[in-house]
Amino acid sequence: MSHDISIISTTLPGEWKEFEVGSFSHRLVEHGVACVQLIPINSMYKWKGEVNSEKEWKLELKVSNLNLDSVIKFLKEIHPYDNPQIIYWNAKGTSEYSKWVDDHS
Repeated sequence: MSHDISIISTTLPGEWKEFEVGSFSHRLVEHGVACVQLIPINSMYKWKGEVNSEKEWKLELKVSNLNLDSVIKFLKEIHPYDNPQIIYWNAKGTSEYSKWVDDHS
């Protein structure tokens, strides 16, 4: 049987060192995120009329639905970008994993 959790996706500057991304992620975990996955990526996007291509860090956060609003608010407060990508969706997980997320959020 499955249960709902939320997943939040965001990005951080590619020039950040792994320990900086880890420190940022640690703050999120302290604020109610159960798990953060850190992935180096390449992003292509349009900003102020120009196409840009940059290395970034992608963060995927697993969070209890009960903490979703609080985590998004905190993420907006501490994020280094002026207009950060903050995308979130509802996901189904196994009952065991979803319980773990709820218990650790």
